[in-house]
Amino acid sequence: MNQFRVLVFIYTIGSTILLTPSGLSSMVKQDAWISAVVGVGLGVGLAYFYSSLAMLYPDKSFTEFSEIILGKWLGKLVSMSFLFFCFIGATTVLYHTGDFLITQLYPETPLVMINIIIAIVIIYGILQGLEVMLRAAEIFLPWIILLFFFMLFTTSPQIELVNIQPVLESGPKSIFQASILYASIAALPCIVFFMIIPHIEDKEKLRKTFISSIILGGIVVIIVVLLCTLVLGPNTAARSMFPSYVLARKINIGDFLQRIEVVVAILWFITIYYKILFYYFSFVTGVAQLMKLKEYRPIVIPLTGVLVVYSLVVYPNNAFAAEWDLYGWVPFAIFNGFLIPMLLYIVAKIRMKVQKRKTIEISKSEDF
Repeated sequence: MNQFRVLVFIYTIGSTILLTPSGLSSMVKQDAWISAVVGVGLGVGLAYFYSSLAMLYPDKSFTEFSEIILGKWLGKLVSMSFLFFCFIGATTVLYHTGDFLITQLYPETPLVMINIIIAIVIIYGILQGLEVMLRAAEIFLPWIILLFFFMLFTTSPQIELVNIQPVLESGPKSIFQASILYASIAALPCIVFFMIIPHIEDKEKLRKTFISSIILGGIVVIIVVLLCTLVLGPNTAARSMFPSYVLARKINIGDFLQRIEVVVAILWFITIYYKILFYYFSFVTGVAQLMKLKEYRPIVIPLTGVLVVYSLVVYPNNAFAAEWDLYGWVPFAIFNGFLIPMLLYIVAKIRMKVQKRKTIEISKSEDF
């Protein structure tokens, strides 16, 4: 269960730490951190709901219990929607990662080469199996925490409190809308864990672990969003494509230790890698279950080719990517991450209630 806690923590941070500060700042300016706080609250609610749904069929994955609840054909249709969500999530995060690298670090390198290199590392991780991936996450965790606190302490001297004033200027409606954006990036993608929960042994602690990890990961993102606003200012944070990286550039200790943003960026590389990894792991294992394959490994490499190719065309340009992330991704994530699971939960509860009533009636008839 500790490995699951670490995984949810890292996955929640994921691409959120890279993309959310800009999106929230563009929507609500200096109130971005408040939207992040509200978004964490929404994430806690989702974690509670996801754990409730998972405990109805604790030994079944999403693709498996969808067919149990809705029947063979409708269940497969829902599973295909879930798998499409996982695939799109993996390709978009892979695109953003490659775009970040060629924009900030390797401007002369083609995007396709960057994405292929990342994909090779993803293939290696998935082929090693779930246990290895989870143990590796435990090894990376201390470094993530260390680099986060290093960035926190080295940028905090440049904080300007005036940058978050006036507070609540955007209004409750705009703040809540921005919080939904946060939840769509950090919390709704946690639906992928339905493919992992069946492998967890101590499921009694699932809800508590899920919620605590969402909160801890959310705290990290809230602090980063707040730092971006306090140090860079809301306008700069909104204009920057990757404001948290711009924030790391501000590190300057005695005019001696500076320009070390690449070292701090290791924090993002690890968390984003795990986000892509488990998006894709859920997609591959789900496809294998849908096709009734005994093993998912034979299809990893062929499907990775599709992943890389689609990551190159999923966004025509950065302007389209920004528009999609703000206005297209949110309803897409809500539909797959909330509405479909809610449908499954309601139908499952109704079926269980009907089945229980039938069992009681049969037992009564046998008594007579």
